[in-house]
Amino acid sequence: MRGEPWPPGQPYGPYLTFRSAYDEARKLKHAQDEYCRLAESGEWAALGSKPFPDDLRWETLVDVLRGRVKVSSGPHRGVTLCVLTGM
Repeated sequence: MRGEPWPPGQPYGPYLTFRSAYDEARKLKHAQDEYCRLAESGEWAALGSKPFPDDLRWETLVDVLRGRVKVSSGPHRGVTLCVLTGM
């Protein structure tokens, strides 16, 4: 991963992988929101022939970011929660 202090095989690797996945989903959500904004405002020239941004790898996480899907996580230590949320 890009510049994180722990590789995925180390204790905090899974949390960093989790955060990286959310970052990818955030980027996809932003691209989808921008596409919809242009379409809703009738700016068809700006859209050109671009297809709607979609990636099945991140679809569920995009739905989490949109509030359509809820996530439950039970970190058992404060440091785990801090790493998970980026605090």
